[in-house]
Amino acid sequence: MLRGSIPADIGTRFPRMVILCFGRNDFTGSIPTSLSNLTELQVLDLHDNWLTGYVPHTLGRLQALQRADLGTNMLEADNRITKVLTIRLEKVADKLILRNQTAFMKNRDIMNGIMALHEILHETKRKKGSWHHS
Repeated sequence: MLRGSIPADIGTRFPRMVILCFGRNDFTGSIPTSLSNLTELQVLDLHDNWLTGYVPHTLGRLQALQRADLGTNMLEADNRITKVLTIRLEKVADKLILRNQTAFMKNRDIMNGIMALHEILHETKRKKGSWHHS
């Protein structure tokens, strides 16, 4: 198990790193902004540590990043990183999320799902009622 802080210069010392897995350790402190220099990074796993502070918004520049796990830490999200990641996900969201998933998707209204459910329940109740009368 590794302890201490993640070296501040890790991104400049190892610029061609593709996978960074420091999950399930006892790292403390913040996520170094130098990670933004890892332009070839595909996997960033820092889950289950004691990291604090904000997630650097510059991580949104990592175009090769395919998987990031920062869970089970004490991190805060800067609105900029949230916006950057949202914009990047918009490009593939329609391929990943079913059309009937209406909540929290651009150009989809959460009320559509509620209205559809209401119509289904109403129709089911109507048909069920007509079965009892036959």
